[in-house]
Amino acid sequence: MAHLRRIIISLFIGLSSLWLTPGVAQTASPSPTPAKGDTSNQLNQVIVTGAQIPLNEAILPTVRPTSSVFGLDQNVMDIPRNVTIISRAQLDDISITDVRDFNKLTTSSYTTSNFGEPSNPSIRGQIADIFINGMRQGLTEAGAGLPLDFNYVESVDIFKGPPTVLSGVSQNVGGWVNFNTKQPFFDAWHGSVSATFGNYGVYRWTIDTGGPIIPNQLAFRVSYSGDYADSFVEGQFFHTQSIYAALTWTPSSNYTLQLMGDGYFASYTQNFGYNRPTQELIDNYKYFTGFVHTASGQLGTAANVSPGSNFIFPTGEETLPLSDRLDIGDIFYGNYFWGQAIQTLELNDSATLVNNTLFQYKEDNLHTLVYWSEVIDPAISFENRTELHLNFDVPVGGVSVAADGKKVADDDGKSPVPSLTSAAKPFVIGNQVNLGLDIRYQEVTAYDDFSNEPANAWDISRQYLYGFNPNNFSFGTALPVPGHPGYTATPGVLNGDTNNSRILDIAPFYQHVLNLGEHLSILAGVRADIIGVTVMDPLYGEAKAYGVPLPVNTNRADAWVVDPNFNVSPTFKPWKWLSLYFTYNYSESIASGDSGGFPGNAIPIPIKGDLKQVSELYEIGAKATLLQDTLFINAALFNQSRNLPQIGGSTIRDKTQGFEIEADYQPSRNFYLSAGYSYLNSFEFVPRGGTFLAKQQYPINFSQQNGVLFGGPAGSVAVDTGYFAPEGAYRQPGLPSHLFNFLAKYQVPTNYGTFGAVLGVNVTGPYFLDYNGYIVVPWQYEMDLSFLYKSKNDRFEAKLALLNLTDQKNWSPPNPFYGNDSVVAEWPFHVEATITFKF
Repeated sequence: MAHLRRIIISLFIGLSSLWLTPGVAQTASPSPTPAKGDTSNQLNQVIVTGAQIPLNEAILPTVRPTSSVFGLDQNVMDIPRNVTIISRAQLDDISITDVRDFNKLTTSSYTTSNFGEPSNPSIRGQIADIFINGMRQGLTEAGAGLPLDFNYVESVDIFKGPPTVLSGVSQNVGGWVNFNTKQPFFDAWHGSVSATFGNYGVYRWTIDTGGPIIPNQLAFRVSYSGDYADSFVEGQFFHTQSIYAALTWTPSSNYTLQLMGDGYFASYTQNFGYNRPTQELIDNYKYFTGFVHTASGQLGTAANVSPGSNFIFPTGEETLPLSDRLDIGDIFYGNYFWGQAIQTLELNDSATLVNNTLFQYKEDNLHTLVYWSEVIDPAISFENRTELHLNFDVPVGGVSVAADGKKVADDDGKSPVPSLTSAAKPFVIGNQVNLGLDIRYQEVTAYDDFSNEPANAWDISRQYLYGFNPNNFSFGTALPVPGHPGYTATPGVLNGDTNNSRILDIAPFYQHVLNLGEHLSILAGVRADIIGVTVMDPLYGEAKAYGVPLPVNTNRADAWVVDPNFNVSPTFKPWKWLSLYFTYNYSESIASGDSGGFPGNAIPIPIKGDLKQVSELYEIGAKATLLQDTLFINAALFNQSRNLPQIGGSTIRDKTQGFEIEADYQPSRNFYLSAGYSYLNSFEFVPRGGTFLAKQQYPINFSQQNGVLFGGPAGSVAVDTGYFAPEGAYRQPGLPSHLFNFLAKYQVPTNYGTFGAVLGVNVTGPYFLDYNGYIVVPWQYEMDLSFLYKSKNDRFEAKLALLNLTDQKNWSPPNPFYGNDSVVAEWPFHVEATITFKF
């Protein structure tokens, strides 16, 4: 492993140094040249969209191009996909600290609690990928794990549906989120210090500074943030630190080098929330109490709580504080490092070469007392993508006519052409091409144990009174993790997620935008991911030594596959203010375990099942920019079929149909409004033969309500028995069909500074907590109100946020696998205050 890391780091340095050569030889630029997508150097630029608004305060997605979809700088009106661009102003106004906050600003984004700290958002009902400046992060643990680091984020692009041929494919095809990172300041030295504090022990702080080193050529930026916060939830905390640095060098008018990196350190707790969810808990906050059965009828002890199914003697219902949770006392910790180099070389007016390199390293340790554990030690990835961008026109027909009306020459693109009459102009076919090669290597070593997790055995009204010893390996599959005392894991050939996997992906791609005059364009692209996979079970030897029966006689599998990805999108613009598009996207990807690696239970690898996961998207959309470009409306109707990764490294088929509409309105600097609605109809299809779908089939009170006994002693209830679902279609749990979001800001400039307010409202429709629909979470809403102040010289800012203003008692669903084992109570009304000093 150490040798492999040295090779990858050397390769990273070598590629960077190789690319640096052409830029150094160029002449120095007389003026700063901001990198693509960089708006930090233009903070005072005024844009005209029917109103004069500084760029850093503009929320309309049409005011800035984005290159993170197809690699080409395109206006959102020309992108044939549903795209939401979240500006710096919006990020500041609502203080996004969690991926679940994205539903305040975009449609179809609703993320389950994922144990209280999701690391990835969900879009259109599936975990979404995270990208950093257009490169896939890809080191996710089924959407849970290290809390997300927003310290380096300047703005956010959110895309619905599978990634394009530029970024390749993964199993997470519901959408993807691209973080555009903070960039250096070329104009002058800038700096800020901010602090946030609130009730329930919330403390966060950020120091952000930077400026030019060599005027017009070299600039830097450094941002440090910390979080030392407790929580409304009992025993939960987040202690994180992040240091981010960026350097941009423009030694010539045609070459730019951006270097960025971040180190993130976290110790935290997750939040499993309430176990034993029932409809009575959702509606009336009554918790189902009861103790584990023993021969003497007494409360269970460490010796007799089974790691799997248990029998509970009910003792009634009890109202507990909503701040209660299962697993008090668990502590998780992890580290995440990434470094990125983006180089842009303009060869001429119509050709640009771009190289993007990203290196990542991650460690994560999770250990709960109920008992579940995961160790990632480590996960690394290296990706290098080179793109050639071509932009050229091809005239067809037409005759060059001079002022006297005489023919000059056929338009062959070579002869000088004088002014043409309108009748003589040729038909021009515009071309935008992105041709490239993407090389990615990923290695993951992960140990998981969710087979010994009796979630509903514990009564949280008595949770300190009994438990079991995680060092007791008599559970059969819980084996010690090498180098991590107190942690256990299940062999990968049994649970799928324990694995040591190595993936090499070499992918040529071609994307072409054909502009057929002013009204019609066709976008098409193709990519071939040539993937080599090696997977081993790091606990295979230990399992043999402990005498654990294993289904295979080998500890290694190797395979190669070619996964295609292609898309086609015609766009019709009857007027400049309206775009109509249709998109078809087909992609294949390899399977993925919870820890981000290739599933250990894929030994031996069945080619069709684990190396070709198919996703198809049909999308029809319309975009309009109205009222002198102060109003933007985006609507899409889609039908997508894809595979949903399941706990255990397995997948089931999903089909989601939906409708999305969003609007952004900003007529002046002092007012904006964003609103959206989405409808999602998502069903999961269990194949013939059935599959293991959930930790528990029924709510814990099902036997009492339905007169069913699950084979236990008289009066007892069986829990954590597992649910092997038969073939059929199941509505996706934990996903509301209806989602509304609304955000409005109004501010008033005065002689004493600018005063303002921000109102945000989110509404979610009903959804099932479990696959069988026995528990229904009703309509819910949350209203947030913030008051803002900015001094006249822009040196001081203050914000008071009143969150969950009406003190709604809302619930958040778990991963569907735990639908009858967990539900998380959201925070009640709370207050956060932020002050910022700029220098």
